[in-house]
Amino acid sequence: MDGLKGYLDWMQQAAAAMTGQGAHVSPPVPPFAGWTMPGMGVAPSGLDALRGLLDTPAFGHTREQQARQQTLLRALLDHQQASARYQELLARAQAQGAERMQRKLAEPGFQVDSLKAMYDLWVDAVEEAHAEIALSDEFREAYAAQGNTQMRVRQLQQQQVEQWCRDVGLPTRSEVDTLGERLQELRRELRRMQAAGREAAAEPAVKTPKRKAATTRAKAKPASTAGRAPRKPR
Repeated sequence: MDGLKGYLDWMQQAAAAMTGQGAHVSPPVPPFAGWTMPGMGVAPSGLDALRGLLDTPAFGHTREQQARQQTLLRALLDHQQASARYQELLARAQAQGAERMQRKLAEPGFQVDSLKAMYDLWVDAVEEAHAEIALSDEFREAYAAQGNTQMRVRQLQQQQVEQWCRDVGLPTRSEVDTLGERLQELRRELRRMQAAGREAAAEPAVKTPKRKAATTRAKAKPASTAGRAPRKPR
């Protein structure tokens, strides 16, 4: 908060100087000096002790349910640690961007003419710092770990909800998905049967005119021969 307050005071002085209401006075400390993101570098406390409790074997008639809950809680802890690592990298990008902006403002002869120019300078500095971190192997591993742990948590939560639904007699998501697949298969089978029926109904309509035409020609030929008068010998 002290670093942010010093930065806001410096911004007010810069705005007053740009509007002509006061002379530009350099701040006693560089901008963003000592400014760190909240929670940066603070490791979660008490997780090791909690993980040790979760490793305790379950017992009793609800031991299976206890084991499932312990697995879910361990997955939540893993996701929390992965998310903290990912957020730490984002905070590092913000801090490095602030340092880049600080060095840029400290260059001799560098001046900022407007608040928009100040904002553009801050955006460029943060984007450059974020690009460097985003292309690193550390960021790739942290981002992948966050995604994997999140999907693991969702899978275990779905299993917990389905088990609770089975215990109270409610339809589960797996059962609803199975019914949907069966219904879709019945629709496909009905379409195949309808298509086969249309093809079977269309085949006689095509072959019947040919048979009728052949029969008509066979009957008409003897009739024309019988109607002629015999030739007289010369």
